[in-house]
Amino acid sequence: MYWGAIAAAIALTTALALLLLLAMNGAFRPDQNQGEGPGASAESPEQNEDSQADPAPGEPAPTDENGAVLSADESVLYRIERLYCDKKLSGRSTTSGGRYCVVDLAVENRGATPFDFGSEGQKLVTDDRRWLNAESPTAPESDASLWKTIEPGEVGIGPLVFILTVDQLPESLELFHHPEQEPTNIRLPAPE
Repeated sequence: MYWGAIAAAIALTTALALLLLLAMNGAFRPDQNQGEGPGASAESPEQNEDSQADPAPGEPAPTDENGAVLSADESVLYRIERLYCDKKLSGRSTTSGGRYCVVDLAVENRGATPFDFGSEGQKLVTDDRRWLNAESPTAPESDASLWKTIEPGEVGIGPLVFILTVDQLPESLELFHHPEQEPTNIRLPAPE
């Protein structure tokens, strides 16, 4: 009987420790994205409470006649050159049940200091209000001027790649050029 009590105490302690570990890692949050399938990096407003993104996308900024949008601090001019979606993208593996959406983006530095425009933190908002993180550029994609330091007066141009499910439509972008600045929200044209 003595050994049975010790075994029960050890089992109870182990179960409580496991339960505590799972709770600390967020295993019990409702609607948690399990990272399966296309759009696994998606965040919904309910899921992104701990992230830096706003709980709802801001109103997309008005574009000029060329489809360009100026950041709130007026140091960056963003211009969508082209938007297209396809199941296959050269240099990337084929997605199962999804598709790549590529935004050919031009970023003009109108400020006084150089900056690096990184893929991390850049988001696409879908028609069903999901936030999708941009994919890191592949080696060939990273040769584009968008992924190099953009000096004052220069323009960086290159692809910004997202993975969407086949039933999602790209609606707008949330772009950051500096972590201390608010994102610039840009309404996207219909994909080609």
